[in-house]
Amino acid sequence: MSFVPAPALLKIALLVLGALLAAAALRRTPAEARHDLWLLVVTGTVVLGLAGLLLPAVYFAVPGSWAPFAQPTRRGAELIALVWTAGAVVAGLRFVAGLVALRRIRVHATALRRADAPDALAAAIRCSSLPRCTSR
Repeated sequence: MSFVPAPALLKIALLVLGALLAAAALRRTPAEARHDLWLLVVTGTVVLGLAGLLLPAVYFAVPGSWAPFAQPTRRGAELIALVWTAGAVVAGLRFVAGLVALRRIRVHATALRRADAPDALAAAIRCSSLPRCTSR
C-alpha cells in the first residue's frame, strides 16, 4: 500500500455532490433552506481551498497497483483555462444581457399615478400573504 494526498478538487467535488443530493431532498422546503445550503457549499469550497494551502495534506492508503495521479500537460492546462474562460465569458454576456433588459424595462415603464394605487397594492399583498410592509 502507498499513501497519496486527497486532492482538493476531489474533496470539493464530493462536497458539491453531497449538496446536490441534499438540495434534491430539500426540494419542497422553503427557498431559504436551499439558499443556506448553497451558501454553506460555497463557503466550504473556499475553506477547502484555503485549508489545502495552510494545513498539511491528508493522506489515505491505496493499493500499490494504482497509478499515481498524472500531472496535467501544458496542452491540458491550456484547454482547462480555455474552457473556464469561455464559461466566464458566457456568464458575463448573460449578466450584461440581463442588465440591458432591466434598463429597457425601466426606460419603457410608466409610473402608477392613480390615487388608489397604494391601497390596491396593499390589498393585493394582503391577499397574497406576502410579508412586505407598504407603509411609507
